[in-house]
Amino acid sequence: MQHQFTCRVYYDATDAGGVMYHADYLSFFARARVEWLRERGWHIGKLHRQGIIMPIRKITVRYIKPAFLDDLLIIQSRIAKLGRCSVAFHQYAYRGNVECAPICEVHTDVACVNQQLKPICWPAGLWQGLSE
Repeated sequence: MQHQFTCRVYYDATDAGGVMYHADYLSFFARARVEWLRERGWHIGKLHRQGIIMPIRKITVRYIKPAFLDDLLIIQSRIAKLGRCSVAFHQYAYRGNVECAPICEVHTDVACVNQQLKPICWPAGLWQGLSE
């Protein structure tokens, strides 16, 4: 299953030339993952209060083309691999249209841990929601 999240590149995410900072891509990709979960009824704040933390274990970024001030970006996300205590996301950023080639791609491995940072299994409903 895929998810799409739309965001705009604002002034604070760009340098003096209007080019988006490389680190801000990671924030946009993170927001896309959080909104995907939210649309499925799983709010990060609620999970956190239940003692479920989702830290990034590994992230690989490939910058292809720059994004610029006022660009409308579409972040497309899909689950590449779902484990009992982890999930691997593949995400792609497109400038305005998913029919074009992506301008950035990210592969992110996310763990499911408790507050002591020990791996735990996903809650049953969340695991099922992610696997659909």
